[in-house]
Amino acid sequence: MLDFSSYIKERTEHFTGREWVFKEVNDWLTKPPGDRRIFLLTGGPGTGKTAIAARLTQLNDDSVGEALAPALRKGWLTHSHFCQAGLESTLSPLTFVQSISETLANRYPAFRAALEKSGSRQIVINQNVGTVQDGGQVIGAQISQVQIEIKGGDARPLFDLAVRLPLEELCKQLPAERIVILVDSLDEALTFNAENNITQLLKLVNDFPPQARFFFTCRSNSDRVFNLVGPPTLDLIANAPSDVDDVRLYAAARLNTVPETKRQVLADRVAEKSRGNFLYAFYVLKDLVLQGGDIENPDTLELPDELEDVYRKFIEREMAANSTRWENAYRPLLGTIAVARGEGLTKAQLIGITELPEDTASDVLKVCAQYLVGGDTKTDPYGVYHQSFRDFLLVDNGYPIFPAERHAAIARYFQESTAQTGAGVTINMPCATHQCIWLTLPLCPRPNAKRVRRHSSDSQAVASINAALKPTSATCPCCMNTCTGPLW
Repeated sequence: MLDFSSYIKERTEHFTGREWVFKEVNDWLTKPPGDRRIFLLTGGPGTGKTAIAARLTQLNDDSVGEALAPALRKGWLTHSHFCQAGLESTLSPLTFVQSISETLANRYPAFRAALEKSGSRQIVINQNVGTVQDGGQVIGAQISQVQIEIKGGDARPLFDLAVRLPLEELCKQLPAERIVILVDSLDEALTFNAENNITQLLKLVNDFPPQARFFFTCRSNSDRVFNLVGPPTLDLIANAPSDVDDVRLYAAARLNTVPETKRQVLADRVAEKSRGNFLYAFYVLKDLVLQGGDIENPDTLELPDELEDVYRKFIEREMAANSTRWENAYRPLLGTIAVARGEGLTKAQLIGITELPEDTASDVLKVCAQYLVGGDTKTDPYGVYHQSFRDFLLVDNGYPIFPAERHAAIARYFQESTAQTGAGVTINMPCATHQCIWLTLPLCPRPNAKRVRRHSSDSQAVASINAALKPTSATCPCCMNTCTGPLW
C-alpha cells in the first residue's frame, strides 16, 4: 500500500488557520448525503488545497491534537490518496483501486468477505496475521490481515469488482456506517492518460451506496474534472469569508522573530500581495525571516507580484552576477529535474545526464533547495517541490529549458550507463493504449522502476529521442500490450 506519511508531514509544515474550511467539511459530513455525496475543494496553484487535504488526514490519525470540528475526529476518514504529477505510483488507476480495496478489506470484515466471495481471478487476496486498523471493527484483536493484488486488466471493471460491489454488501450489513474517501489533486491524476486515469474512475462514484462520501481537490480551472465528478463545492479564493485572512495569520506566525513594529506591516503586505496564495507567502516569508530585523522599511520593501514572479525573481537574482550560469548550469540541471518522471533522479544521475562538474551541480542544487525535494542522501532522488514550479520552468519564455533536449539527454545517459554493464537497455516508443515513451533497465530488481514516460503529444521530445536512440518493439510495462515501434 502507498505510504503518504512523509508527503503529508511536508505539506502541513507551518499549517495555520483554515477553520472556515473545516467547518464547511464538518457541515457536509453531518447532513444527509442527498445529492452532496461529493465535496470538491478548488483553488489556484499554491492556495493550499493539498495542505488542507493533508491536515484532514492528520485529523483522522489524531496526530495534531484536538479536532477542529466535531465530525473531524480520529477515524472519520476511511481512506486518503494523494495524486502527484510525475509520480506514477500515485497516478496509476490500478494501484488506486488496489489501495482502496485493501484499506476497506482490513477495516471491515464484511467488505473482505464480499471481496473473497466474488472469486475474481484478477483479484488476489493474500493473508497474514496482524491487527485491525484504528477505526476498524475489532480494534486490537489479532486477526488475519489481507494484502490485495490486482493482476492487470482494465481499472474500470476492477473498480466495480474490488471496491463498489463489496462496498454495497458492507453498507447493507452496516447501514449506519459512513465511508469517506479523500483524493487530492484530481487535475494531476489526468496527466497519467487521457482516457484511463483515476479521475475517470471517480465519475462512477454516484453509483456507490449513499453512505459512501468523497472529498476531492483540484485546481479552479479544471473543467475536465468538473465534467467528470461535478461542480466545485468550495473555492479557497472565491468563497473565502471577507472577515478572515488566513494568509495574514500565517504570515504573522512565521514572522515571530521580526520586531513587532515591523511584523504587522509585513504580514499585511504579504497577505495583500498573495491574494490568498499560501505558496507565494511561504517563499516570500522564508526570505523575510532570513532577513529578520535587517528590514529597514517594511512599507516600501519590494515584493514579488505573484507566484510566478517569485520563481522569476529567484532566477534573476542568481543570474545577476553571471548571466551565462543559466545556460551552462541552471537550465540543464533544473530542466532535467522538471521533465523527469517517477520519484526523480539522484545527484549522481543528474551529474551524468548534464555532464556538469560535481561541485557545480552541488552548488546549484543547494541554491535551489527550497524549490526541490529529496537529496537527503546520495541515493535519495531530487524532485520538484510543487507542480507550479515545474509549470513555470516548462512555459516561461525568459528562462526556457527546452524539454526535448532534456528528454534526449536522459535517454542517452541511461543507455550509455547500462551499456557499460553489459546488460543493455531498451527504449520503446508509445503503445496505443498509454501513448508513452518508456525506458526499461533490465538490471533493476523492481519492475519498471526506472522509466521515462512522456505523452505522445510531445512530438519534439520523441524526435530528439529517435535521433539519440534506436527504438525497438517490446511489451509496454504499463498495460502489457505489444508496441509496434515508432508512431512518428
